[in-house]
Amino acid sequence: MEDAALKQSVTEQSVTGPIATRAIATRQIATRQFAGKTVLTFDVYGTLIDWEQGIVAALQPIVEAHGSHLSDEVVLGIYARHETALEEGPYLTYREILVQSLERIGLELGFKPSAAQGEAFSHSVGDWPAFPDSQAALGRLKQRYKLAVISNCDDEFFALSNKRLVECNV
Repeated sequence: MEDAALKQSVTEQSVTGPIATRAIATRQIATRQFAGKTVLTFDVYGTLIDWEQGIVAALQPIVEAHGSHLSDEVVLGIYARHETALEEGPYLTYREILVQSLERIGLELGFKPSAAQGEAFSHSVGDWPAFPDSQAALGRLKQRYKLAVISNCDDEFFALSNKRLVECNV
């Protein structure tokens, strides 16, 4: 056993109680599940990038500019419903999904978004924030694994989001 692993084992054994026992068991299971693995894959949006906060931040000003004052939860729910419907149809780039979702939201709420609003909304992906722990977590994982992204997002949009994660070279 390596020195660091031995120290961790001794530290874990000195902690008692049901919560500590579950934490130790979870760590041991996770360690066994990843033993021998060299590459980790993961999705970006919802895992590393907070798409919900990003959508609301980009969409709420457009909705309000047209006289609708809805909670963030309602705006996000309306958006999610239209996005899902569009994704069930023929292939569209995510940029097209964003623009068409905005158009459908406008129809539902009684307004027609301007071309500039559609353009701004469809480019908002690059402004969507990373979750606060994303860079640190990727940095730690990168020390041990090769990291790979699996996403249905356009390469152009991923490049914009990756700028928020660039320190980890995902």
